[in-house]
Amino acid sequence: MIGRRDGLSSILSEAANLLPPAGISVDDSITLFASLGINVQDMVTLIGSHTIGFAHCSAFKDRLFNFKNIGKADPTMNHVLLNSLKQICPKKSAKDFIVNLDRNTRSVINVDNSFSKEIQQKKGVLGIDQEIDLDIRTSGMVQKLASNNTFFIEQFAAALVKLGAVNVLLEPLGEIRKSC
Repeated sequence: MIGRRDGLSSILSEAANLLPPAGISVDDSITLFASLGINVQDMVTLIGSHTIGFAHCSAFKDRLFNFKNIGKADPTMNHVLLNSLKQICPKKSAKDFIVNLDRNTRSVINVDNSFSKEIQQKKGVLGIDQEIDLDIRTSGMVQKLASNNTFFIEQFAAALVKLGAVNVLLEPLGEIRKSC
């Protein structure tokens, strides 16, 4: 049987703690990924997976209406994106809509460097998306990824392999699931 060994049970609350929160800072993201043995360049590359990701409005609504409790929008956000997101995610709404994190990607799953290009244009939906382009420790990697799609694909594949090696269970722990 092939596959990765997994725990014997799945607990949603435990799984939720494995993903970084939408509002994570660059500092906390670097620390979190480092604790998993993943360096800054790979962290930035893995955040590039947002090219096929989406988020609920509640994950970034503060950037639209009350950034850092100042009662205004995040000044680093592109104004066209800001106005578009305000239409999708009104301030007073009972429904928590979802939006694509890569505003150029719609229904087609296309892993490419367009997300990196977008955040260079201040079109990051999540705060961390925009912050990795603004932070000196991460902006150089964003530039490299944005400027060369082949480089992005190669780096993304290598970073995914590294991520896949995190917290691997070895026999006798866990099991290879026959049904997920």
